[in-house]
Amino acid sequence: MTGVALHRVLVVHDSPAVRETVGILLGGDYEVQAASVADYVSGLTNGDVPQVIIAAPVLGRHPLPDGVPVVWVDDGHHPLPFGPSLRRQFSPGDLRRGVRAALDRPTAAPAAGPARRLAPPFVPAEAARVLAEAARNALPLHLVGEAGVGKRALARAVHAQRGGNLLVVDGGDAGAVEAALSALPVGTTSLAIDHVEALAPALRQRLLATLHPSGSLHAADGSVVRVISTATADLEDAVERGEFPPELFYRLTVLTVRLPPLRERAADLAPLACQLAADLAAVLGRPPVALTEAALERLRNYLWFGNVAELEAVLARSIALAPGSTIDAGDVLFDGARLHGGRPVTEVKDGGELRSMGAQQLDLVIHELAHEFKNPLVALKTFAHHVQHQPSGGDEQVARLTNEAVERIDQTLENLLEFTRLDTPTPQAVPLPALLDAVRDECIPVLSARGVWLEHDVIPVVAVSGDPQQLAYALANLVRSLARDLAPQSVVHLGFATPACLTVRLPSGADPLGNHLAAVLGRESGSAPATPLGVAIANAVLVRNGARVAIDPENPTLVVVRFRAAADDPRLSLTNGSHGLSPRIGG
Repeated sequence: MTGVALHRVLVVHDSPAVRETVGILLGGDYEVQAASVADYVSGLTNGDVPQVIIAAPVLGRHPLPDGVPVVWVDDGHHPLPFGPSLRRQFSPGDLRRGVRAALDRPTAAPAAGPARRLAPPFVPAEAARVLAEAARNALPLHLVGEAGVGKRALARAVHAQRGGNLLVVDGGDAGAVEAALSALPVGTTSLAIDHVEALAPALRQRLLATLHPSGSLHAADGSVVRVISTATADLEDAVERGEFPPELFYRLTVLTVRLPPLRERAADLAPLACQLAADLAAVLGRPPVALTEAALERLRNYLWFGNVAELEAVLARSIALAPGSTIDAGDVLFDGARLHGGRPVTEVKDGGELRSMGAQQLDLVIHELAHEFKNPLVALKTFAHHVQHQPSGGDEQVARLTNEAVERIDQTLENLLEFTRLDTPTPQAVPLPALLDAVRDECIPVLSARGVWLEHDVIPVVAVSGDPQQLAYALANLVRSLARDLAPQSVVHLGFATPACLTVRLPSGADPLGNHLAAVLGRESGSAPATPLGVAIANAVLVRNGARVAIDPENPTLVVVRFRAAADDPRLSLTNGSHGLSPRIGG
């Protein structure tokens, strides 16, 4: 193995046993250097760049040399970054094979180093202008944005233009912040404070007292240390509420960059995805990949709850498991737990039909909304219950109104959670009158409470194809949503049209979709299009079952649900006595 004896291997791990074991196993064939994670981050390692790094997963949070392969050792505590890895209890053979595979893996030269992270498409043009100036000086830099927008990566990229060591601490970790303010490690040129809004009041005052008027810190040797702070919410609001010292705010925010969420950067998403895909393919040792326009369109239509971090995870997963070097819509894997991305959604192009929403996308939206607000609502309802038992009559009225509002929201959330529990439809022949009965049972009590009446024609016994429970659930959601803003004494009329359509006619002049309908029909609209949630739920479930919602472009008060007739599928048979449907499913 003399041909590889000069390869340098750096072991970065907090376990002395791991460092010593790797040194013993590889020392005869490689030049092995070992360090703890803290020593590596502080720059206390040999300056020579290694050919391979063997590291604990926690090191993935810190910058690593460009183009150097990393073999991750599972420590059982931290998630493994993308790339080759070893089991926690690895064998000598596992270790040697992992190192050889890393050395044999082709590496791509970095496109332009960390600096390219400071320019579009990684950041919007306006942010790039401020970041370019920040890279040229040592003024305090403040980065604001939702989790996952890339604040820490930008902090590292800005710091890299200056050189030296970057020390990163979390504002919520009082011990780490206190240690950093007491004695900065030698060679530190930048201190990054993540979640600066989480600093304890005492530490805020300590930081303010330590900062120079310019907003910088001075190390023990007199060198200037730049401060980079990040926050998930605008600190100015906290200052106005008296929750953050204004003097500290002004010193930290000399240069401020607000990073919008990825869902608001539709124009940047395609070029950003392509750049990230190229980087990830090189890291994963895959040949260059190409994203088809269908794949990019699918990425553009997702809401990106985790922003750029989630986009990187989706792309890495998709590239690693793709059968080839072309990533199509069906190869985009959004769901890491199930390792499938759901079937791509085909847009409905003809007439005035509502565009179908992806079931996978809508599942995620609804599940996030429901679980985000469910627990706070329980707390609010408990509060209202206590207020109701106070002696004041005004308090009783407040409690009653609060309970009514909470109950209404709670019912909505239960409905949303119910949607996420829908399984793959089980199609069968369903009599249309049975669906109408289910809609009546579900909607009449709700509409009557608002003074809205539901009338219907005699519906012929026509069999339609679909899952009966899902069809009933969808139709009830549709009717409730369309009638949500109708005035008291309004009438919603259900009827029938051939060959297998249920019609919902609203009062003359009603336009429950408003600008949403204009956007769907391609007309000019004064506001951004956004299909009402109830209609979107209904349409998504109906599309799953071969049906769809349509609206007459000339008469938006007429909404039509077009079913697939059961006769179209000879495998389906009409079962007598199947009218007992309910739009509610198991909970």
